[in-house]
Formats: sequence, structure tokens, C-alpha cells
Amino acid sequence: MSPIDDELRTTLQRRSTDVSPLPDPLGGITSRARRLRRRRVAAAMGSAAVVVAAVAVAVPLAMGGGTGTTVRQPAGSAEPTPSSQGALDPAQPWAERGLVGKEVVASSCAQCRPLFTQQFGSTTETFAVGENPDSALFLARDYTTANGAVLQQTQDLPKDLRVLTWALDGDATNPGRLVVIAAPDALVEYAPEGTGYQQISDVGQAPKGIGLVPLEAAAPKDTVRVTEADGTQVVVAAPDWKPADTSTPVNVLGWVHRGSAQKLSDAAVVAKFDAALPGTGGHYRSLVDGTSNGLDFTFGQAWHDGDAAAHTVAYDSSGVLFLGPETPRDPWVMAAVFSRTNATDLLVVLPRPGAGRIGYAPSATAAFTDIASGRSDLNSVGLVDRDPKALDDRVQVHRGDDSVILTEGVAKLTCGTKDCG
Repeated sequence: MSPIDDELRTTLQRRSTDVSPLPDPLGGITSRARRLRRRRVAAAMGSAAVVVAAVAVAVPLAMGGGTGTTVRQPAGSAEPTPSSQGALDPAQPWAERGLVGKEVVASSCAQCRPLFTQQFGSTTETFAVGENPDSALFLARDYTTANGAVLQQTQDLPKDLRVLTWALDGDATNPGRLVVIAAPDALVEYAPEGTGYQQISDVGQAPKGIGLVPLEAAAPKDTVRVTEADGTQVVVAAPDWKPADTSTPVNVLGWVHRGSAQKLSDAAVVAKFDAALPGTGGHYRSLVDGTSNGLDFTFGQAWHDGDAAAHTVAYDSSGVLFLGPETPRDPWVMAAVFSRTNATDLLVVLPRPGAGRIGYAPSATAAFTDIASGRSDLNSVGLVDRDPKALDDRVQVHRGDDSVILTEGVAKLTCGTKDCG
């Protein structure tokens, strides 16, 4: 190396020691956000692990109407595309966060890809992006109940895939709670009444890119702001935290799907349902699917937009639809009968998730014979070769401790809209 090279290197090193390092911009954002933290959210962080009573079907918190607002900084920046750094790609979603390896994924969500798992009181819940048999994408919340049953809620993906939100029921201290899922390198902030943003990601029980905050009973002006790694900001208002879904009646069951993969499409069931009970915007949710003696069948619930309640329906590959009455809210057991080409019909008995043994008696005086496992963790389905002429056969459902929950006649469980009155 020449003397000139040595002198140049010495000069550059001397000058570099005179340059002060730039401050960490993210640290400034974080400190300012923490100074803005309000009493309501400060109390929230301490109550994140409060034990709550688990419910069979969680009801999203109603947030009212309105639209979200997108704000971009700096001005003049290009509109992000779905493949941009901050947007969710359902085919290759963000890295999972929270209780990784402890996911709760319902069997009806075989194509689900977990995004975040947490413990809320006695409930473990996983938020995931999923795909149904018709290749329609959705957000799923799979969760356990106090008795170990696995249930599921779903909602449509938002138009802007940079911010995923769930507004849920809370506990006695906080009527509601909000879960925000963004990119792992994003900063999530929350503003009560739309002012005074405070950081809710990477604090308390919330990992990076995940926002957790309790909600008041009505908070239509509250907003969430997500700042992506490149400085782009997205603001979502409370009405968009849970998309309005007037098409889902309150009696639609959150039971885990059972049986085999669904072969008969939702569209085929809805077409028959619309013909039997005219309406607009038909929907179908399968509870159990299977095949018996070459006959494919599906059994679940159907409804139209604006309906107050969903109906119990059964459909098979011969094109026959059974239209039942309005489904009771979270019944102990449901049943359907399918006609086959052989000498017996197929009776499908579907107990509430977590039930124990299921028994069947071919007459009012006959003894009960077990038709499904006594293990409550298997979410059993009872399948019976039933005499088509049977009139007084019965079904009996047990709890996990083997005590009897319900004894009911098959005729009552399988009556249609007309003969049920």
C-alpha cells in the first residue's frame, strides 16, 4: 500500500469520528406513543390476562356504521399493491406470532394458516386466514371453550389487507376487546375518540405488529393507526373493525365441522334451499359431511340475507333437500335422515361439541346401544342404519361424565318445517 493510500485512510477515519450518529426514529415514535397512553388503555394492559367465563358462541361487539380512512405519509408516495411489504398475502401470510405451536385450528378450517394465537382467560384462540372448499378466502377465529370444545367464527377478508381487525366481547371489566393484526414490523396505535394515539403493539401481551386493547360498550369514534416499516400509515375507524354482517342470524352455530371433507357445494344446497323457501342472498354452513353406500350427504344450516334465524337443512347427492325448522340456539343434539337405495335409511346424529356417549334405541321400549364414542374430545357423530318404518325410535346423549343430557324421539329431531308446526 502506498503512503498516499495510508494518508487517505487516516483522514477518512478521523473525519468519521466527528460525525454524530442519527437518533433512532422508531424509539422516538415509541416514547411519544407511550407518553400519550390514556388511563383507559393503561388499565387495559393490566387486565389482559383476566379470566373470563367462556361462552359456546362468541358474539362480536356491534360498532355501528361508517367507513375507514386511509392516510399515506409521506405525501406523494405510491399506492401500495397487495404484494407490498405491509399487505397480507393469503398464499404466503405473515409469520405467526404469540403462542406459536399452540394453535387451535378447527377441522372445518383445514386450509387455515395461523397468524396469531393467544390465551384469553380460560380460552385459547387462534386468528388465521382460511380458504373454504369453493376457494373463497376468509378470516377465522378458532377457539376452545371451558370444556375443551373447539369452535369457530369467520368473517370476510377486508378490502385493505394491511390491517386485520376483530371486535369481540370482553369481560365484566371491559365490555369488549379489539384484536388488530398487521405486518410483524408494523407499529399499531389506538386513539380513543380518534385523538391521542398510543402504542398497543409490542407492549404487554401484544407481540410486534399485534394490537390488543379493551373497548367500551360504544366507541364509534375510536380509531386504529398502523405505521408500516416504510412510514406508510393506515387509519381504520371503529365501524370497520367488525364488518357489518346482517346476513348471519344469531342461531347460526359455531360448532366445529365433523365428518369428511365437504363434497356437495354450498351453491348446490343454496339453490335447493331457495327453491324450497324463496329469498335473496342464500347462505349455507355445513356441520357434518360424509358418504354412505355411495350416497354423499351434507347436514347443516341455511338462511337468507335479513333472516332472523337459520333453518336446519340436509342434502344428498341424489338431489333431495330436507328443509327443517328454525334451528334452536346451541341445541344439545341435531339429527337428519337420508334415504338410500338399500333396505335401510341413514340416521345422522350430531351432538353438541364436547358431548359424551350417544345411544340409539330402535323403539320406545328397546334398550339403548352406543352409536358413538364416549370420549368427549372426539366430537363424535352417530351413524345408524335405520328402519324406514320406525316410528318411536329414540336418541340419548350423555355428558363427558356419562350422565344423561337428553333423551329424545328421532321423529321430533327430524321433523320438517311443516310437520314441526
